[in-house]
Amino acid sequence: TTYKYDEETSSYIPDEDSDTTLKELCTTEVGFIPIGVKESRFCGNFDGKNNVISNLYENRSGYAGFFGRVAQNGKTYILNTKIQGSIASIDGIAGGLIGDINSASTREISNCKIDIKVTGKIAGGIIGYERYANLFVNDCINNNKISASEKAGGIIGYEYDEISITNSINNGEIDANTAGGMIGRLEAFSSHIKGCYNNSIVKGVEAGGIVGDLYIAELKIYNCGVLSDSKIIGENYSGGILGLNSNYGINYIYNSYVLGRISGDKNVGGICGRTFSRSSDSYIASTIENSYFGGTIEGGKNVGGIIGYNNCDSLKKISFVNCYYINTINKTISNVEENDLTGVTTLSEEDMRVNSKLLEYLQGYTNNEIELLPWIKETNQYPTFSN
Repeated sequence: TTYKYDEETSSYIPDEDSDTTLKELCTTEVGFIPIGVKESRFCGNFDGKNNVISNLYENRSGYAGFFGRVAQNGKTYILNTKIQGSIASIDGIAGGLIGDINSASTREISNCKIDIKVTGKIAGGIIGYERYANLFVNDCINNNKISASEKAGGIIGYEYDEISITNSINNGEIDANTAGGMIGRLEAFSSHIKGCYNNSIVKGVEAGGIVGDLYIAELKIYNCGVLSDSKIIGENYSGGILGLNSNYGINYIYNSYVLGRISGDKNVGGICGRTFSRSSDSYIASTIENSYFGGTIEGGKNVGGIIGYNNCDSLKKISFVNCYYINTINKTISNVEENDLTGVTTLSEEDMRVNSKLLEYLQGYTNNEIELLPWIKETNQYPTFSN
């Protein structure tokens, strides 16, 4: 039997005039038809039972992913799924596992390992775009390149609601206008990223090892690491953890570290590229505690060991506790005098990597609000976490 692709129903239908088999259609042209397309969104649970889906291929318009669109009023889950292949949305949203999640009250995605080259306007290694859902992503890994003309992330390209990501890793290159190792752009309050790592290149106009752009959002990042093989390259904003805290974003970074290379034309920071708030805003825009930068940094303008450029009109909008960076960098924040800052210390490479001085400082910190991972140190290595 031969088939053709029907645009109206988003499906393959028998066609006597075609000379193309179903197998050929699924591996060329449009490729695999996602589970859940257009208005027929996937509403249910899926357990891949750790089987591997290989050679998945999509090259389509609109939503692309193993699941194209997902929505459900109630608690649902997608678990234990491993996929390899290539997915592209010519003009829309693409995700290695899910293209788009919309209007799902509670959803869990756990133990998914994705090795798919993903391309789209908005693209993510696990999810392209998530909105209006209470989402939990646990123990997920992206292992391939994610490219987008707008926003891309190793886990999620664009997040527009409350999110919790735990124990997840990005090993794939991220290349987009707004790029992040975990999330490209986040617009949501009460969100958390914990126990997560980036270990690859993140490149964009705005680039962050964990999040590219935090926009009108509140985010807690803790127990996270940007590993030594990471390269964070931002044209306008580049940060080891957070590229840009823009337009009323509030970030809390606890118990985390950066060991990769951070570079850009301007606004380059070991932890955060740029922070922002106004005098009329009552909140503290940026809180960084018990964290350190031990990598290399290079930038043309506004370079800092912790923050590249402070756009808050008061230093009271920034809080540092027990923070450290390597003394090869001249300033903590490029546009702030050092005698105006407390809670930040520069250390030599010997104190950070060779002896145990930095380790002792980090181990002495306490925070009753979050669960801290314990620090360890191997011989001639920077402190990391015991897991």
